[in-house]
Amino acid sequence: MDRPRILIPLPNHSDIVPSKYGINQSYIHAVTKNGGEPLCVIRPDAENMLGLLPLVSGILVVGGNDIDPEFYGQKNDGFARYVDRERDQTELTLVRLALKYQLPLLGICRGMQVINVALGGSLYQDVHEEMSGALVHDHHAHGDTQLPRGCYLAHSVDVVEGTLLYRLVKEKTIKVNSLHHQGVKTLGKSLTASAIAPDGLVEAIEISDHPFGLGVEWHPEELIDAASQNIFTSFINAAKNAAAKRSIGHNLKKVQEKTT
Repeated sequence: MDRPRILIPLPNHSDIVPSKYGINQSYIHAVTKNGGEPLCVIRPDAENMLGLLPLVSGILVVGGNDIDPEFYGQKNDGFARYVDRERDQTELTLVRLALKYQLPLLGICRGMQVINVALGGSLYQDVHEEMSGALVHDHHAHGDTQLPRGCYLAHSVDVVEGTLLYRLVKEKTIKVNSLHHQGVKTLGKSLTASAIAPDGLVEAIEISDHPFGLGVEWHPEELIDAASQNIFTSFINAAKNAAAKRSIGHNLKKVQEKTT
């Protein structure tokens, strides 16, 4: 079977000069080493998105800057930084299309937040400022200077038994990195919280009745532990299954056309 194509919308880094489109190589490596083929795209409009969907078997929404609070019914209190409404709109639309067409979907950090907002949920614009008793979740600068920032295990999360995530990581508690200052405040429709930080913040969400619909607040693409690898392995396997079903359906349609 051909490697399943994974659609990855590229963020625009407008906070640097000159502005650039791009993602960390770790996302690409995590997809390719697990048997997927990344298809990176830049801001397709709604019509072009529909044209891309037949070419892909899964969607990966990556981390980055903050979502415009207007998309979840709030005014920007000054905590949401480097807002890019065009990116927000693109990724929110892609999540809804993934749900409509039952495409495997993985959201990482901001990507998890996009899934939540796309399904009607809301966010803390700044976890430390708005959530009582919150841990430090923004470890872009951390105490262990011997480790790359993405490899620093900042805190644990409790994984909810019986969830997709629990089946993937096979542990009740895992240690994760933490590179975010926003987080899920209220869950969107059809979502289940599948991992919780010690301070009560939702760290993973799942979409009910979906082939593979998972969002994690940490960055498994930066880690080499078995739990992190299983997340990507299972995502790509789900994409392979989606590609196989699509191929079978296409061939069946051709046979039916010949016999009518």
